[in-house]
Amino acid sequence: AIAEASVFAPWSDEKRDGAADARKDLAAGKPKLFSFGLPPPDHDEYATLLQVRLGIAQQELGCIVSEPMVNYVTAYNRIIEAWATKKYGSDIFDRLGREAEAQYHSSTL
Repeated sequence: AIAEASVFAPWSDEKRDGAADARKDLAAGKPKLFSFGLPPPDHDEYATLLQVRLGIAQQELGCIVSEPMVNYVTAYNRIIEAWATKKYGSDIFDRLGREAEAQYHSSTL
């Protein structure tokens, strides 16, 4: 349920607008959230909940980042997060995080 990073990195073109791309993806019914860095242990559970409950694909970008990547991802994620909190409640990501953590811990017992 984790989307793989595509060969084309939109942030490689510094003129690309992450917010505009997020709006296009929402309109197409294909929102995603980008993340980078070391994922937490419950990453797979969280990504599955995002996809199943909210229809949002999680796209992990790895640990090596650039300023254009961070700028693009921040703008993109801000739009998707605003849409999700408006639709599902301001605490939706906290609720999914707690549920993912509980699922992870129950599967490791």
